[in-house]
Amino acid sequence: MVKSDAEIMSSCGEQNLSPSLFWQVREQYQQEVKRQTNIAQQSAHELRATLTCMASELGLLEVNTQLLEYAQKEMCQMEAEWEVLTRQNAQLRLRIKMLQTDLEEERQKTQEERAKAEADIERLREATLDTLLFNDMPSERS
Repeated sequence: MVKSDAEIMSSCGEQNLSPSLFWQVREQYQQEVKRQTNIAQQSAHELRATLTCMASELGLLEVNTQLLEYAQKEMCQMEAEWEVLTRQNAQLRLRIKMLQTDLEEERQKTQEERAKAEADIERLREATLDTLLFNDMPSERS
């Protein structure tokens, strides 16, 4: 609260103070008012700077929150894709095992057929040899 000269003079008069003392008190009072005004202005300036920093930090927090939400959504999507790929991988592994089983069965059949064909070829050779030998023998009819 700023006091007027009249209030200061009245205060000095009540205390029986001289006019020169009045001007000293008035000067001290004005200096104190200026000092407190400067302190208040400095505090207001510091408060504004603090509020500006806090607003900036709040903005960064909001951006980080949005980035975190985006990353969480991406992670959920990637987890879902991972599950799909895991299922597909399991299906492909099962299909590979089935194909390996089919291939092994086909190899077994092929080996059996080859053995049978080789046996047939051997019988045909023997039969051909027997026929050739029989045809080369002099016939008893002559």
